[in-house]
Amino acid sequence: MLRALLPIALALAPCVAHAATPTEVRGWGYLNYTAVTPSGWGFTVMPGLRYELSDSEADAAGVAMHELFAGPFYSHDWGDLKLTLPLWYYYMGFPVGDDDYRSHNIELIPILRYQASDTLALASRTILHNKIHASNPVFTEDSQRLGYSLLVREMLTVELAPAALNGLSLLASEEVFVGVVEDAETAGTVKGEPFFAKRGFSMNRVYLGAKKGWKLGDGPLRLAVTPQYVLESHHDPSADAALTKLRHYAFVTVQVVHILGG
Repeated sequence: MLRALLPIALALAPCVAHAATPTEVRGWGYLNYTAVTPSGWGFTVMPGLRYELSDSEADAAGVAMHELFAGPFYSHDWGDLKLTLPLWYYYMGFPVGDDDYRSHNIELIPILRYQASDTLALASRTILHNKIHASNPVFTEDSQRLGYSLLVREMLTVELAPAALNGLSLLASEEVFVGVVEDAETAGTVKGEPFFAKRGFSMNRVYLGAKKGWKLGDGPLRLAVTPQYVLESHHDPSADAALTKLRHYAFVTVQVVHILGG
């Protein structure tokens, strides 16, 4: 699935990127296991990997990032409106040569989903990305690595599921990244991962894709596969949000949901 999306990302890259803007093409995948109880409580474990295929300014890096999310969530329905509230630990690893830089983060993620009709759903996902540790070649003291910044990510999604598509949903999303709290000790250093967030608008993502789900036999397992194309633009919050980089992703999430006690 991921390989099938790569030609799309490669074909779109020269059409979207400005000639003077550094541009990268990457593959990105998540494997999500979620256990859900009848009471609405659940737990998620989700490893991920990002792989760089091309870079307009250098050789492709290959494996660019390891990720791991893990933590509980609670969900509740009010008719057609559903609230899901995950609280996750988020590990981000960045292999650079013989080094492996990293950051440790706590994510609080309120998600609201409204089922407007049989074929239309609207969703809002807010990520409160709390960074508490950052390891990189610039931070040489423990006092620099241990700190705090808050990045707020807001994503709006439209999901269409026409009956003619037989259970296939079409997805379109946009996500904005805004730094709200900046780490005091390291405020003058480089922005972006694996550094603490800078105050201001730093990134935007546009997602276009589809989702298909299956019930695995008569048991408690459900499977969903979500392939998407992602256009990610990077901006410098200290320079009037000037565009600094474009990334094109072929992005696939495979999710297994385990319904407990049903």
